[in-house]
Amino acid sequence: MQRDIQTNYSVQASDGLTRFKKKKRVLLWVMIGIGLYTIITVYLISGFRILFPGQETQVIVSTPDQEGASSQFYLIKFDKTKIKLSGQEVWGNPYDDYMDYFNSDSEEAVIYDIKRKNKYLVSYGDEMTEKIIPNDKRNEVYLADDGIIVQYQGKRMFDVSARGETYKIKIKNVSKGITVIQSHVDNREGAVLQKNETE
Repeated sequence: MQRDIQTNYSVQASDGLTRFKKKKRVLLWVMIGIGLYTIITVYLISGFRILFPGQETQVIVSTPDQEGASSQFYLIKFDKTKIKLSGQEVWGNPYDDYMDYFNSDSEEAVIYDIKRKNKYLVSYGDEMTEKIIPNDKRNEVYLADDGIIVQYQGKRMFDVSARGETYKIKIKNVSKGITVIQSHVDNREGAVLQKNETE
């Protein structure tokens, strides 16, 4: 009789231990799921994208229809893979790679004109001058058929203003490897720019 009680007790104890392990396992999976959901949500909100070879993503540009309005496209690349940017006929990039035309002392910019198939160095001073410069594929940014190829590592800003228009910039991984990028567009209203210029 005592042996039956001990056997019964050990069966109940092992059942309780098994139930505890199952609850623990379920709780662990719930915590992993919540963690993954949080990471994916933060990833999507912050503009980070993982692009596989041939994969593309898009960002929307919507320059306000005001005098002095502009749009800047920021692209952060974490490696030197080739990314193709398209959807814009003219791309502007400050020559000295400052992140913002309006906060830099730069009086020069590189203009990538997709329509005319030329790359220009534009100087702003007493008068504006344009000089055609070579489109070398060894450069960090160069012209392609219907866009530009970027193969730098770091952060760059491109002027993508088209006043009063809304359009999409396509970002395509044209390399053989997986890449991670972060991108966003700042659409600035004209009144804000005029205020900054007079200060």
